[in-house]
Amino acid sequence: MVLAYALEALMGMLDHHNLTALTAADTTEPSGEP
Repeated sequence: MVLAYALEALMGMLDHHNLTALTAADTTEPSGEP
């Protein structure tokens, strides 16, 4: 059970990292905010 929880947490971290990376790559234009 602990292994499954750790695996799910790891996958969640990877998904979040990929999401932020894609968002950062998509928003190359300045948003106007400092």
